[in-house]
Amino acid sequence: DLTITLTSGVTRGKGVDELLSYEEVDKAEEYALSQVSISSSTMTITTNVYYFDANSDFFGYDDNLEGGHWDYSKIAITEQKAEKLGVKAGDKLTFSVNGEVKTFEIDVVLFAFSVNGIYIYYQTIPDYSSTSTNMWCNLKEGVDAQEFKKKLEQESEVIYSILTREDNAERIDSYMTNVKTLTGTIKVFAILLAVVVLINISILNFNERKREIATLRVLGFSRKEIAASIVIETMLLTTIGAGVGLFFGLPMEMLVLGINQVELIYWKYVIFIISYVMAFLISFITAAVVNIIVSLRINKVKMAESLKSVE
Repeated sequence: DLTITLTSGVTRGKGVDELLSYEEVDKAEEYALSQVSISSSTMTITTNVYYFDANSDFFGYDDNLEGGHWDYSKIAITEQKAEKLGVKAGDKLTFSVNGEVKTFEIDVVLFAFSVNGIYIYYQTIPDYSSTSTNMWCNLKEGVDAQEFKKKLEQESEVIYSILTREDNAERIDSYMTNVKTLTGTIKVFAILLAVVVLINISILNFNERKREIATLRVLGFSRKEIAASIVIETMLLTTIGAGVGLFFGLPMEMLVLGINQVELIYWKYVIFIISYVMAFLISFITAAVVNIIVSLRINKVKMAESLKSVE
Protein backbone atom coordinates (compact mmCIF):
# COMPACT_ATOMS: atom_id res chain seq x y z
CA ASP A 1 0.00 0.00 0.00
CA LEU A 2 2.88 2.38 0.76
CA THR A 3 6.41 2.67 -0.55
CA ILE A 4 8.41 4.74 1.89
CA THR A 5 11.77 6.46 1.57
CA LEU A 6 13.55 6.87 4.91
CA THR A 7 15.84 9.65 5.98
CA SER A 8 19.54 8.84 5.69
CA GLY A 9 21.28 6.71 8.28
CA VAL A 10 18.23 4.93 9.73
CA THR A 11 19.43 1.81 11.57
CA ARG A 12 17.89 -1.40 10.28
CA GLY A 13 14.76 -2.21 12.28
CA LYS A 14 14.03 1.31 13.51
CA GLY A 15 11.60 2.12 10.69
CA VAL A 16 9.66 -1.12 11.15
CA ASP A 17 9.35 -0.58 14.88
CA GLU A 18 7.95 2.89 14.34
CA LEU A 19 5.42 1.89 11.70
CA LEU A 20 4.16 -1.13 13.62
CA SER A 21 3.36 1.18 16.53
CA TYR A 22 0.48 2.54 14.43
CA GLU A 23 -2.70 0.52 14.67
CA GLU A 24 -3.45 1.19 10.98
CA VAL A 25 -0.41 -0.82 9.87
CA ASP A 26 -0.72 -4.52 9.09
CA LYS A 27 2.81 -5.31 7.85
CA ALA A 28 6.00 -3.35 7.35
CA GLU A 29 9.37 -4.32 6.01
CA GLU A 30 12.62 -2.49 5.41
CA TYR A 31 15.06 -2.80 2.56
CA ALA A 32 18.14 -0.97 1.36
CA LEU A 33 18.24 0.64 -2.06
CA SER A 34 21.53 1.89 -3.45
CA GLN A 35 23.19 2.60 -6.76
CA VAL A 36 26.37 0.79 -7.74
CA SER A 37 28.62 0.58 -10.75
CA ILE A 38 28.40 -3.04 -11.81
CA SER A 39 30.52 -4.77 -14.45
CA SER A 40 30.21 -7.84 -16.63
CA SER A 41 32.99 -9.19 -18.82
CA THR A 42 32.05 -6.73 -21.57
CA MET A 43 30.29 -3.72 -20.06
CA THR A 44 29.84 -1.52 -17.00
CA ILE A 45 26.60 0.22 -16.02
CA THR A 46 25.19 2.02 -12.99
CA THR A 47 22.11 0.35 -11.57
CA ASN A 48 19.95 0.00 -8.47
CA VAL A 49 20.66 -2.72 -5.93
CA TYR A 50 17.74 -3.98 -3.83
CA TYR A 51 18.94 -5.53 -0.58
CA PHE A 52 16.30 -7.35 1.48
CA ASP A 53 15.51 -10.46 3.47
CA ALA A 54 15.04 -13.71 1.57
CA ASN A 55 11.86 -14.35 3.56
CA SER A 56 10.33 -11.04 2.55
CA ASP A 57 6.54 -10.75 2.73
CA PHE A 58 6.60 -8.15 -0.02
CA PHE A 59 9.03 -9.58 -2.54
CA GLY A 60 8.58 -13.19 -3.57
CA TYR A 61 10.25 -15.13 -6.34
CA ASP A 62 8.90 -18.59 -7.01
CA ASP A 63 9.86 -20.28 -10.24
CA ASN A 64 9.90 -23.89 -9.15
CA LEU A 65 12.83 -23.07 -6.90
CA GLU A 66 13.05 -24.81 -3.56
CA GLY A 67 11.41 -22.54 -1.00
CA GLY A 68 10.87 -19.90 -3.69
CA HIS A 69 14.42 -18.56 -3.26
CA TRP A 70 17.41 -18.46 -5.52
CA ASP A 71 20.76 -19.69 -4.23
CA TYR A 72 21.84 -17.54 -1.24
CA SER A 73 25.41 -17.47 -2.52
CA LYS A 74 24.29 -15.88 -5.79
CA ILE A 75 22.28 -12.88 -6.94
CA ALA A 76 19.36 -12.11 -9.27
CA ILE A 77 19.09 -9.53 -12.03
CA THR A 78 16.16 -8.22 -14.02
CA GLU A 79 15.87 -8.66 -17.78
CA GLN A 80 16.28 -4.95 -18.48
CA LYS A 81 19.69 -4.81 -16.82
CA ALA A 82 20.74 -8.23 -18.11
CA GLU A 83 20.13 -7.03 -21.67
CA LYS A 84 22.22 -3.90 -21.09
CA LEU A 85 25.09 -5.90 -19.60
CA GLY A 86 24.77 -8.73 -22.09
CA VAL A 87 24.63 -11.40 -19.38
CA LYS A 88 22.56 -14.46 -18.55
CA ALA A 89 22.13 -16.89 -15.68
CA GLY A 90 25.49 -18.42 -14.80
CA ASP A 91 27.51 -15.35 -15.77
CA LYS A 92 29.35 -13.30 -13.16
CA LEU A 93 29.07 -9.65 -12.15
CA THR A 94 31.57 -7.54 -10.25
CA PHE A 95 30.85 -4.57 -8.00
CA SER A 96 32.13 -2.89 -4.86
CA VAL A 97 30.80 -3.90 -1.43
CA ASN A 98 31.95 -1.56 1.35
CA GLY A 99 35.05 -0.62 -0.61
CA GLU A 100 35.90 -4.23 -1.48
CA VAL A 101 35.42 -5.49 -5.03
CA LYS A 102 33.47 -8.76 -5.08
CA THR A 103 32.25 -11.06 -7.83
CA PHE A 104 28.89 -12.86 -7.73
CA GLU A 105 27.30 -15.37 -10.04
CA ILE A 106 23.84 -14.67 -11.48
CA ASP A 107 21.42 -17.39 -10.42
CA VAL A 108 18.24 -16.10 -12.10
CA VAL A 109 17.26 -13.48 -14.67
CA LEU A 110 13.70 -12.39 -14.03
CA PHE A 111 11.18 -9.97 -15.48
CA ALA A 112 10.29 -6.92 -13.40
CA PHE A 113 8.05 -4.08 -14.50
CA SER A 114 8.97 -1.25 -12.16
CA VAL A 115 11.75 -2.38 -9.79
CA ASN A 116 14.61 -3.04 -12.16
CA GLY A 117 18.13 -3.72 -10.96
CA ILE A 118 20.13 -6.25 -8.97
CA TYR A 119 18.52 -8.23 -6.12
CA ILE A 120 20.61 -9.38 -3.17
CA TYR A 121 19.47 -11.14 0.00
CA TYR A 122 20.60 -10.08 3.47
CA GLN A 123 21.73 -13.70 3.78
CA THR A 124 24.04 -13.33 0.76
CA ILE A 125 26.04 -10.36 2.09
CA PRO A 126 25.19 -9.88 5.79
CA ASP A 127 27.48 -6.87 6.10
CA TYR A 128 26.40 -5.11 2.88
CA SER A 129 24.44 -2.44 4.79
CA SER A 130 23.51 -1.91 8.42
CA THR A 131 21.03 0.81 7.56
CA SER A 132 17.75 0.87 5.65
CA THR A 133 16.78 3.37 3.00
CA ASN A 134 13.22 2.30 2.15
CA MET A 135 10.19 0.44 3.42
CA TRP A 136 7.20 -1.46 2.10
CA CYS A 137 4.03 -1.21 4.11
CA ASN A 138 0.59 -2.81 3.98
CA LEU A 139 -2.32 -1.22 5.82
CA LYS A 140 -5.22 -2.92 7.55
CA GLU A 141 -8.44 -3.29 5.64
CA GLY A 142 -10.48 -0.13 5.49
CA VAL A 143 -7.62 2.28 6.19
CA ASP A 144 -7.41 5.18 3.73
CA ALA A 145 -3.87 5.17 2.35
CA GLN A 146 -3.82 8.86 1.44
CA GLU A 147 -5.04 9.93 4.88
CA PHE A 148 -2.51 7.71 6.63
CA LYS A 149 0.20 9.06 4.36
CA LYS A 150 -0.55 12.60 5.54
CA LYS A 151 -0.50 11.44 9.14
CA LEU A 152 2.92 9.81 8.77
CA GLU A 153 4.36 12.83 7.00
CA GLN A 154 3.34 15.01 9.95
CA GLU A 155 4.40 12.71 12.78
CA SER A 156 7.33 10.54 11.66
CA GLU A 157 10.92 11.64 12.10
CA VAL A 158 12.48 8.80 10.09
CA ILE A 159 10.33 9.09 6.93
CA TYR A 160 11.51 11.30 4.09
CA SER A 161 8.77 10.66 1.51
CA ILE A 162 5.84 8.33 0.85
CA LEU A 163 4.19 7.01 -2.30
CA THR A 164 0.86 5.19 -2.13
CA ARG A 165 -0.10 2.48 -4.58
CA GLU A 166 -2.21 5.10 -6.41
CA ASP A 167 0.75 7.51 -6.56
CA ASN A 168 2.94 4.84 -8.12
CA ALA A 169 0.21 3.88 -10.59
CA GLU A 170 -0.21 7.51 -11.70
CA ARG A 171 3.53 7.91 -12.18
CA ILE A 172 3.73 4.76 -14.28
CA ASP A 173 0.59 5.68 -16.25
CA SER A 174 2.20 8.96 -17.27
CA TYR A 175 5.07 7.03 -18.89
CA MET A 176 2.76 4.47 -20.49
CA THR A 177 0.61 7.24 -21.98
CA ASN A 178 3.69 8.45 -23.86
CA VAL A 179 4.38 4.91 -25.04
CA LYS A 180 0.81 4.47 -26.30
CA THR A 181 0.97 7.81 -28.09
CA LEU A 182 4.19 6.84 -29.87
CA THR A 183 2.82 3.41 -30.77
CA GLY A 184 -0.42 4.92 -32.10
CA THR A 185 1.49 7.48 -34.17
CA ILE A 186 3.60 4.75 -35.74
CA LYS A 187 0.43 2.80 -36.63
CA VAL A 188 -1.23 5.79 -38.30
CA PHE A 189 1.81 6.80 -40.34
CA ALA A 190 2.58 3.20 -41.30
CA ILE A 191 -0.95 2.78 -42.69
CA LEU A 192 -0.87 6.15 -44.48
CA LEU A 193 2.54 5.38 -45.96
CA ALA A 194 1.39 1.98 -47.19
CA VAL A 195 -1.76 3.40 -48.77
CA VAL A 196 -0.01 6.35 -50.45
CA VAL A 197 2.82 4.18 -51.80
CA LEU A 198 0.39 1.60 -53.18
CA ILE A 199 -1.71 4.28 -54.89
CA ASN A 200 1.33 5.96 -56.45
CA ILE A 201 2.84 2.69 -57.63
CA SER A 202 -0.45 1.55 -59.18
CA ILE A 203 -0.95 4.82 -61.08
CA LEU A 204 2.71 4.88 -62.17
CA ASN A 205 2.50 1.25 -63.28
CA PHE A 206 -0.55 1.99 -65.42
CA ASN A 207 0.94 5.10 -67.01
CA GLU A 208 4.20 3.33 -67.83
CA ARG A 209 2.33 0.47 -69.51
CA LYS A 210 0.05 2.41 -71.85
CA ARG A 211 2.04 1.23 -74.90
CA GLU A 212 1.72 -2.38 -73.71
CA ILE A 213 -2.02 -1.95 -73.08
CA ALA A 214 -2.53 -0.42 -76.53
CA THR A 215 -0.63 -3.33 -78.13
CA LEU A 216 -2.85 -5.86 -76.35
CA ARG A 217 -5.96 -3.97 -77.50
CA VAL A 218 -4.74 -4.05 -81.11
CA LEU A 219 -4.10 -7.79 -80.81
CA GLY A 220 -7.74 -8.28 -79.83
CA PHE A 221 -7.63 -8.62 -76.06
CA SER A 222 -10.75 -7.28 -74.32
CA ARG A 223 -10.67 -4.60 -71.64
CA LYS A 224 -11.62 -7.19 -69.00
CA GLU A 225 -8.75 -9.49 -69.99
CA ILE A 226 -6.21 -6.68 -69.91
CA ALA A 227 -7.57 -5.39 -66.59
CA ALA A 228 -7.46 -8.89 -65.11
CA SER A 229 -3.83 -9.39 -66.16
CA ILE A 230 -2.80 -6.07 -64.61
CA VAL A 231 -4.72 -6.64 -61.36
CA ILE A 232 -3.52 -10.25 -60.96
CA GLU A 233 0.11 -9.28 -61.59
CA THR A 234 -0.06 -6.36 -59.15
CA MET A 235 -1.81 -8.38 -56.46
CA LEU A 236 0.80 -11.13 -56.75
CA LEU A 237 3.57 -8.56 -56.27
CA THR A 238 1.63 -6.96 -53.40
CA THR A 239 1.32 -10.33 -51.67
CA ILE A 240 5.05 -11.01 -52.00
CA GLY A 241 5.90 -7.48 -50.83
CA ALA A 242 3.54 -7.73 -47.85
CA GLY A 243 5.11 -11.04 -46.83
CA VAL A 244 8.62 -9.60 -46.97
CA GLY A 245 7.47 -6.47 -45.12
CA LEU A 246 5.83 -8.46 -42.34
CA PHE A 247 8.97 -10.57 -41.93
CA PHE A 248 11.23 -7.54 -41.49
CA GLY A 249 8.57 -5.38 -39.82
CA LEU A 250 8.86 -6.81 -36.31
CA PRO A 251 12.63 -6.31 -35.78
CA MET A 252 12.46 -2.86 -37.38
CA GLU A 253 9.57 -1.89 -35.13
CA MET A 254 11.56 -3.03 -32.09
CA LEU A 255 14.42 -0.78 -33.17
CA VAL A 256 12.09 2.22 -33.42
CA LEU A 257 10.23 1.58 -30.17
CA GLY A 258 13.44 0.73 -28.32
CA ILE A 259 14.24 4.43 -28.03
CA ASN A 260 11.17 4.82 -25.83
CA GLN A 261 12.50 2.70 -22.96
CA VAL A 262 13.02 4.42 -19.59
CA GLU A 263 14.79 3.43 -16.40
CA LEU A 264 11.71 3.50 -14.15
CA ILE A 265 9.75 0.78 -15.92
CA TYR A 266 10.44 -2.01 -18.38
CA TRP A 267 7.89 -3.45 -20.76
CA LYS A 268 7.80 -5.93 -23.58
CA TYR A 269 6.09 -5.32 -26.89
CA VAL A 270 3.74 -8.11 -27.87
CA ILE A 271 2.55 -8.28 -31.47
CA PHE A 272 -0.63 -10.32 -31.88
CA ILE A 273 -1.49 -12.37 -34.98
CA ILE A 274 -4.44 -10.07 -35.68
CA SER A 275 -1.96 -7.22 -36.24
CA TYR A 276 -0.24 -9.19 -39.00
CA VAL A 277 -3.59 -10.08 -40.53
CA MET A 278 -4.81 -6.48 -40.47
CA ALA A 279 -1.55 -5.16 -41.92
CA PHE A 280 -1.74 -7.66 -44.78
CA LEU A 281 -5.43 -6.98 -45.47
CA ILE A 282 -4.92 -3.19 -45.51
CA SER A 283 -2.15 -3.57 -48.11
CA PHE A 284 -4.00 -6.19 -50.16
CA ILE A 285 -7.39 -4.44 -50.20
CA THR A 286 -5.86 -1.02 -50.94
CA ALA A 287 -3.88 -2.42 -53.87
CA ALA A 288 -6.92 -4.28 -55.20
CA VAL A 289 -9.24 -1.27 -55.03
CA VAL A 290 -6.73 1.12 -56.59
CA ASN A 291 -5.87 -1.25 -59.43
CA ILE A 292 -9.51 -1.94 -60.21
CA ILE A 293 -10.21 1.80 -60.35
CA VAL A 294 -7.15 2.43 -62.51
CA SER A 295 -8.13 -0.41 -64.84
CA LEU A 296 -11.34 1.44 -65.65
CA ARG A 297 -9.16 3.92 -67.58
CA ILE A 298 -8.10 1.28 -70.11
CA ASN A 299 -10.76 2.42 -72.58
CA LYS A 300 -9.35 5.95 -72.36
CA VAL A 301 -5.92 4.87 -73.56
CA LYS A 302 -5.33 6.37 -77.03
CA MET A 303 -3.91 3.49 -78.99
CA ALA A 304 -2.35 5.46 -81.85
CA GLU A 305 -0.49 7.87 -79.55
CA SER A 306 0.59 5.10 -77.21
CA LEU A 307 1.94 2.89 -79.99
CA LYS A 308 3.92 5.80 -81.45
CA SER A 309 5.46 6.66 -78.06
CA VAL A 310 9.12 5.82 -77.46
CA GLU A 311 9.83 3.30 -74.69
